Amino acid sequence: MNKKYLRVILALVPIMLIAQEMMIVRERVQLRLVRPTGASAVSDMNPEDYYGSHVVNENNNTIDKIDLEWPKGERRIKISLDEIADPNAHHDQSNANEKKAHPARNKIAEAAKYFYQNKVKHYKIGRRTLRIDQDCSHFVRAVYHRASNGHIDLFREAIRSKTVSANIRGGVRLLATYFKKKHRYAKIPQIGDIIIFHNTYDVNRNQRYDDYYTHTGIITGKRSDGTYTFIHGNAGRYIKSGYINLDYPSKYKKKGKIINTFVRVRYKWMKKTDPVMSAQLATRFGGF
Repeated sequence: MNKKYLRVILALVPIMLIAQEMMIVRERVQLRLVRPTGASAVSDMNPEDYYGSHVVNENNNTIDKIDLEWPKGERRIKISLDEIADPNAHHDQSNANEKKAHPARNKIAEAAKYFYQNKVKHYKIGRRTLRIDQDCSHFVRAVYHRASNGHIDLFREAIRSKTVSANIRGGVRLLATYFKKKHRYAKIPQIGDIIIFHNTYDVNRNQRYDDYYTHTGIITGKRSDGTYTFIHGNAGRYIKSGYINLDYPSKYKKKGKIINTFVRVRYKWMKKTDPVMSAQLATRFGGF
């Protein structure tokens, strides 16, 4: 390379680094959090439930080409709850809301709880080791893979069944399309279902609520007051457990108990009444 051009390139490097740092600082200012609204009693709200705990991060929901490669010679299976269920599985009799659930549903929920309780960060599927604590769709993928003893890979099955194109953008969109076309995609969840969220962050930076398929998680239980518990990856850079109550979508607490979790960043441009909670941003629930 000509020495003249090399000197020019070396001179530009510091300028590029400074510009990149300025962009990062600008984004941090734009994403500055403000006090959330919609809580039944803001003074009673634990800041840990909003500030950085469950808020969905933006480097989320990715697909790599290797994720969609189906190993040669791998056994083709019929994807169903029976494929996941253990014939010897029994229901947890301590929770009356789960007694009638298919054994596989509880197994899916238990897989999600395992990752959460053990603070698992990495999980290997095929040739790739996934960072499931920082990617919500890979977390869901890992849950179903573990629950089925490695038989079910939702990403590859979606491609192999020709439900979605290999060029589909985003793991959440892939999961939503797969369950919508091949299985069940409903407004009311069941244990083990995936949650599909819209608008958990401003993907295209246009300051509007038009960002679809931005986050996902797993329904793991249901309380007597109708509140569902769910576990999701990439929640404040961790795997977290949250709450969602479809009967009171804009309410944070009811009778002193948290019934909805804040999942959206509050940008500086947002209105105080804009939706930020789980039930407000959940659109559908997918499952077998």
